[in-house]
Amino acid sequence: MRLPFLFMSSLSLIACSEELESISYGELSAAWQILPSGCEEAGIETISIRFEGTSIDGANPKSELFPCTSLSAQVSEIPVGFYDIYFNGIDGSGKSRYQSSHENILVHPDNTFTLETQLHAAQGSIRTQWSFENGQLCGTNGVKDIDVSIFDAHDYLIKDSVFSCTEGFADMGGLKAGEYLIVGFAKGREGQKYRGKSEIILNQGDDISVNVSLETM
Repeated sequence: MRLPFLFMSSLSLIACSEELESISYGELSAAWQILPSGCEEAGIETISIRFEGTSIDGANPKSELFPCTSLSAQVSEIPVGFYDIYFNGIDGSGKSRYQSSHENILVHPDNTFTLETQLHAAQGSIRTQWSFENGQLCGTNGVKDIDVSIFDAHDYLIKDSVFSCTEGFADMGGLKAGEYLIVGFAKGREGQKYRGKSEIILNQGDDISVNVSLETM
């Protein structure tokens, strides 16, 4: 009585195998520019092309590396599907400094699609961590919130946000490369004020942490 079941199961496995074998692939013909100065002047050695999305066969996202100065590349055997495609310009230390992206690209079966892109300087982020010079914690100092401000080299306010003191840190992104002054300000429940600052230099694509010691004003 089990033979028909085994027979049908075998047919199902064969059908699935044939279906997977019939899945088609597409290709990408890519060209890029590093703006405004080009690969060598920008210090970019490698271009990473990364695919993120859903393919018909459920394959993992594809990622390949190419010399920046080649200015073009061919990526083959891309499973048919919808993808977001990310270009990253990587320097000699392995850090992504330039980037661009293209969303909802459909890879057609047995077809080569062309994509030309311009990579611009990547924005960075700063994680500000704080502590009190007196060695006490937020609650002991009666502080509920920390106001974190970021100023550029010309004293223009770039970002300003309030964070819970007990969180211990604040993440602020979308920052261009440059010199910044990070200022932390807090007020205790009895009116006592605390302030601290730190200067940093942020490069393209950097994600860095700074420490601010809050002193009694």
